[in-house]
Amino acid sequence: EKAGAEIEFLRGMIYFKRNENASALAAFEKSIKLDPNFAEAHYYRAAIFDRLKRDTEAVASYGEAVLIDPKFSPAWFDLAVAHYNAGRYEESLKAYRRVVEIDTTNAQAHANLAGVYRQLERFKEANAEYKIAAETIKTDPDLFSEWGFCLGKVNDWEKAVARLNTAKDLSPSAVDFTNLGWGYFNAALEDIRNKKEAEAKAKLIEGKE
Repeated sequence: EKAGAEIEFLRGMIYFKRNENASALAAFEKSIKLDPNFAEAHYYRAAIFDRLKRDTEAVASYGEAVLIDPKFSPAWFDLAVAHYNAGRYEESLKAYRRVVEIDTTNAQAHANLAGVYRQLERFKEANAEYKIAAETIKTDPDLFSEWGFCLGKVNDWEKAVARLNTAKDLSPSAVDFTNLGWGYFNAALEDIRNKKEAEAKAKLIEGKE
């Protein structure tokens, strides 16, 4: 039966790569019926459910995959994505944390985990994850824009401006310039509170530009 499950799985993968979703799903279902503990078959069945916008079934199938193999990092990752896209941030948080426990070098998982913390308004933890992600991901303007926002939320305006500047340099859009102006303005207010008039004036000029 295990050999038969593997044959059905391989057949499913051929259909999967051809985007023949109905045939792929049927093959993965047969594979699971022959070997209920075939974690990869559960995982790819979940991926098909994702394609078909069948969120509840996708989450259940990813859940089966990680139940069978608790160190199945891609399944945890895609489970986290599914929860995030559905606005289930606490569930997404748990899944992304499992990913970075299993694979500490997964920069995209750290970036996505930071995004979940941002949604939950846990900005200090978000900043820590953005810092880890940015050691590898150096050309994503959204990462630096979100990081700059979160730094601003903990009143670390100098670093916020630096990260927003990086986002602007990577992708000089209207949104990035608006965010950078917000950063400069608040950094200037911080200088005024600290009686640093010259520094505040310089930042206000930068902000206007």
